[in-house]
Amino acid sequence: SHPFTNRAIQGIYAPGSVFKIIVALAALAMGQVEPQERFYCSGYFTLGNRSFRCWKEEGHGSVDLYKGIVQSCDVYFYQLSLRIGPKAMIEFAKWFGLGDFTGIDLPGEKKGFLPYPQRGKWFGGDTVVMAIGQGRLTVTPLQLATFISAIANDGKLYRPLLVREARDPSGKIIHFNPQLKREIPLSQEIFQVVKTALEGVVEDPQGTGRASRLEGIKVAGKTGTAQVRGMPQRVKDPLLLPYEHRDHAWFVAYADANYPSIAVSVLVEHGGTGGGAAAPLARELIKYWLGAQ
Repeated sequence: SHPFTNRAIQGIYAPGSVFKIIVALAALAMGQVEPQERFYCSGYFTLGNRSFRCWKEEGHGSVDLYKGIVQSCDVYFYQLSLRIGPKAMIEFAKWFGLGDFTGIDLPGEKKGFLPYPQRGKWFGGDTVVMAIGQGRLTVTPLQLATFISAIANDGKLYRPLLVREARDPSGKIIHFNPQLKREIPLSQEIFQVVKTALEGVVEDPQGTGRASRLEGIKVAGKTGTAQVRGMPQRVKDPLLLPYEHRDHAWFVAYADANYPSIAVSVLVEHGGTGGGAAAPLARELIKYWLGAQ
């Protein structure tokens, strides 16, 4: 539906597990976690009288930051989010341009939404849900493309442009140079810890983004599965849900990870899992782009 909506800049969606990158960066920058510190995932996390599930019912066992990102462990990030709090997650998301206009030279761009915690209206459950990119948090696909590009560029966030060059009436070429919006003040070491994990998402045998792997090209990325609505406990197979109730599938990536020249953000509406639906499409985009260079 809505065929005249430019979904890249006007579609607003929960980012799903792609948001875990923000949580990891914030926790590292604040000194709230060491990369080798481990949490235990039994398949669910209890907060007060509520239980929050991990996507892997049997759990991930002992999880450090690398494994938490590579296998996208929800329980790891539930616990990390309670250490840093919701305000830190929102501030880091703002730094990386989420919930804000990218400034692309197209009309009608939407901002998405970053929920700001208000006293008496925000609870621990809201924090852990936001840590996995759910709740009221929404972004556009283009925002996630500029975000993952900033990771590849070690914190340099650029304004996206459609035009690389143009010619004036005399034939003179007018170049449109990259426009740096801001540089996120995080250390090279912090970025490298996260980037190593993003490479593992694709290269590690247990990575959720294995379907984007390319021979001879190192891809770094993150899968995301954004829940559209809660799935009834009695329904184990999401394909049994009505189409409009199925999860959205995300995959964001950059390549070649050693010398990045392309950043991609793929969203498959109601596609299911990011690793199953979106990662293979990103693979073909990257393959085409790098093959054309």
